[in-house]
Amino acid sequence: MVDHRLKSDWKTQSTKVKWSNGECTWEPPHVDEDDLATCAKHAKDSDLLELPWRKRFERLAKQEKTSVRMFWQAFKAKQRSAIKFEFGIGIPGNFGEAKELESKNANALWQEALTKEMDQMKACQTFVHLEEGTKILKGHQKIHAHIIVWDCKFDLRRKAVWRPWEI
Repeated sequence: MVDHRLKSDWKTQSTKVKWSNGECTWEPPHVDEDDLATCAKHAKDSDLLELPWRKRFERLAKQEKTSVRMFWQAFKAKQRSAIKFEFGIGIPGNFGEAKELESKNANALWQEALTKEMDQMKACQTFVHLEEGTKILKGHQKIHAHIIVWDCKFDLRRKAVWRPWEI
């Protein structure tokens, strides 16, 4: 939407629309029905919401921030749940996705990477497992759960990194 014009009765209007091919044409009011959000934004930007024939866009114009936020939330949710790829290899987001990728590829490379990481932590005595109710030693801190970060190296080795978080 580029512009608008009113007829002499101030009730009928037409809208100037710029199409994707660059052409601009004046369209009758029924075009407003096709893209209500764009019309509402144009009415708000041009201070037309007070005119009687633009009242129907007032609610949409007020909800612009909400609509944009909802769009981005949906976009980010889809982005977070999608499997990412590095060097043509699917990178899992969690253990379940790692198992799923292994069954699709008929290999156990992600499981081997996780086993290797856990074995290295045990060999270095990185963490001490305490039973429930045991006091924490001085100079130590309690951690809960874990985050496994999955990665694929440039030579296509799979890597799993165990990252705890603090309370």
